[in-house]
Amino acid sequence: MTGPRLRRHPGPVGDRSRTHARVPGIDGLRGLAVLTMAAGNLGLGVAWVPDWLKHTPDVGFTIADLVAPMFVVLSGFTIGPAVQRRREADGVRAALSWLAVRSLALIGIGAVITAGQWLLEPAPPGTDLTWGVLQAIGGASLVTCTVILARPWVRAVVGVVLLAGYQWLLDAFWLDTVVHTVQNGLPGTLAWAALMVLATAVADGWRAAPSALRRTGLVVAVGLASIAVALALAPQEPIGKARASATYMLLTLGLTLLLLAIFTAALDARPQALLWLQRVGRHPLALYFAHLLLLAPLSLSGDDALYAAAPPSLTLLEAGAMTAALIALAGLFDRRGWALRL
Repeated sequence: MTGPRLRRHPGPVGDRSRTHARVPGIDGLRGLAVLTMAAGNLGLGVAWVPDWLKHTPDVGFTIADLVAPMFVVLSGFTIGPAVQRRREADGVRAALSWLAVRSLALIGIGAVITAGQWLLEPAPPGTDLTWGVLQAIGGASLVTCTVILARPWVRAVVGVVLLAGYQWLLDAFWLDTVVHTVQNGLPGTLAWAALMVLATAVADGWRAAPSALRRTGLVVAVGLASIAVALALAPQEPIGKARASATYMLLTLGLTLLLLAIFTAALDARPQALLWLQRVGRHPLALYFAHLLLLAPLSLSGDDALYAAAPPSLTLLEAGAMTAALIALAGLFDRRGWALRL
C-alpha cells in the first residue's frame, strides 16, 4: 500500500455479506464529526462567530475542541478490527506493515496540505504551521502500531504511562512549543497517541461484551470515569486543546465515549436510521479533502464581506451549502460504490 486509493466498496448500505460489517453507531458519530469539522472550520475565520464556538487559544474547552479527539477515538475503535482482518488473511507482519504505511501516508498527506496552507495563507505571528490534524492522527497511529497486538490491559497501561509522561515533559520543557504549534506539533503527538491507544483498549472490551446493554454500560462507565478524573486533575493540570494536556485528552475521551454510547444504542436498534449521516461517516478522508476545497474560495478570496466580515445570514447560508454538498457527495460515493482508503 503506497498511498490513498479510490476503490469500490462491496455491497450496498447495510449489506452484512461484505468482508466486514459497518458499525452504524461509529459511522453516524464520525459523520457528525465530519460535518461539525466543516462548519466549524468555516466559522473559525468569521468575526461574528462567538469564541465559545472556536478553539480555545490556551486553557479552556469549547465544542470545537471536541472534534479532533472524536476522530482519534473512533480511529482507535476501528484500527483493531482492521489489523485483525489483515492478520488473519496475510499474517502479523503484513498487518503491522499495512498500519505503519497507512500512518506514514497520513503524515505525508498532512505535510503537503500544511505546506500548501502556509504558502497560500501564512500562520499568524507567533504560530508555527508545521503540523496538522492528519499528521497528528498519523503519528498517533504509528505509535499505536507498536502496541496494537498487546492485550487490552497492557495497552491501557501504556496509554496512561504515555499520557503521564507527556504531561511531565509538557510542564518541564514543551509548553511554549506545543501551545504555539498548530495541532500541538510533534511533541503533542505523544498525547494524541495516548488517546488512541486508550481508545483501542476500550474498544476491545466493547467488542467483547456479550450484549448490547453490556457494551453500552461499558463505554458509559469508562466515559464517566474518564471525565471525573479529568475534572479532578484540572486544578493541577488545566484542560486545554492548545496544550494537548492529559486532562484534555481524558475529558474528550470520556465525552466521545458517551456520544458513542448514544449513537450505538440508537442505531443498533435501528441500523437504517440516519443513513445520510452514516454515509458521511463512511468517507471521512475524501470529505476532509472536499471541505478544504469548498472552504478555499471563501478564505482565500480576500473579500471580507464574503467571509471574515460576513453577516450571520450569509455565513449560515455558506455553512448550510457546504454541509449539503458534503452530504450529497457522500451519497454519490455510496451510490457509485466509491471509497477512498489508505
